[in-house]
Amino acid sequence: PGNLGYLDCQERRKARETLSSYTSSQIRSIVIALQGSEICYGSRMYDISSLTKKGIIDYIMSTTWDPAHYLRSALAEDKPGITFAKGEVTSALRFERKFWTASGGRKRKIPWWPKDGSREMETLTEAFESVVHFVQPEGGTGIHLGDGKILTCAHVISVDKDDEGHPSNSSQRVGRKKLVMFPSGKILAAKCVFAMETEDGRYDCATLQLENPAKEIFPSTSELENGETYRDLSGKHRCFCVGNPSNIDLESEESGNNDFEPRVWHLSHGMTHGNSQNAGLKGCIHSCWTYWGHSGAPIFSVSGKIIGIHSSWDPDTGARLCVELERIREFLNSQPASS
Repeated sequence: PGNLGYLDCQERRKARETLSSYTSSQIRSIVIALQGSEICYGSRMYDISSLTKKGIIDYIMSTTWDPAHYLRSALAEDKPGITFAKGEVTSALRFERKFWTASGGRKRKIPWWPKDGSREMETLTEAFESVVHFVQPEGGTGIHLGDGKILTCAHVISVDKDDEGHPSNSSQRVGRKKLVMFPSGKILAAKCVFAMETEDGRYDCATLQLENPAKEIFPSTSELENGETYRDLSGKHRCFCVGNPSNIDLESEESGNNDFEPRVWHLSHGMTHGNSQNAGLKGCIHSCWTYWGHSGAPIFSVSGKIIGIHSSWDPDTGARLCVELERIREFLNSQPASS
């Protein structure tokens, strides 16, 4: 452990040396593939053609290498798979004094969590292993549905030039490429093939297609819940969430990192609480604890099937919101066959 800082520096220097061996045109094409030609560098927007080779390498290191290194380090050190198997969870949010708040304190085991080694636990483990984290500073989470298809929130597919994460038209998200990481540590490129979003948040969905859909790379898949029970989520149903909180503290005026436990593939649980009554923020309220990087994180039923994806929160009440099952079904059914 005492040498970790030294090893990190060595790895970072080696990565820079590798990038330096490429031509300016080659490293520029890497950035354009992920961000387009307009990027935010040092709090200002630039056309990538105006940056030096060193500037482009600095940008790649801070927006790609650093997030990937953080995710892999947290995977190795925190071992979120073990935490998940034990059902050790961040407690559900509580509604007190007209605001949803986190209870804090030490982790507890979910009372209804299946025993390790049981068939039910095998199903939940496959759901866990199908959750992906987006390799980008702002975080983001998604879920592998099978055949290389990733489901997430549309606003996760953002680039530097977007206005607060929103392009002028949601169709502009289509064609963008992102890097996603599985719990195995494997990183794959994925291309956005379809997106649908509305201002009120009723729809905030996107699908991406992995560019190398080899089954041995990502064997685990997850599927949508079926049956009438979860059709509208108007009743209270037990649920759990696995997501990427993000290591950036966006609630403090001072720059700093968070130290959640685990920092990645974080398990939380709660209940569904019906639809939001806020006209400007639609979706189903759930009480699973989430943070900024949880956008796109799957909300699972007790059987490990998808009943929603976390999409936003209500700053007036602290309520967490998800795009509910029926909206996801409508989104997937409206996706053109060509995509």
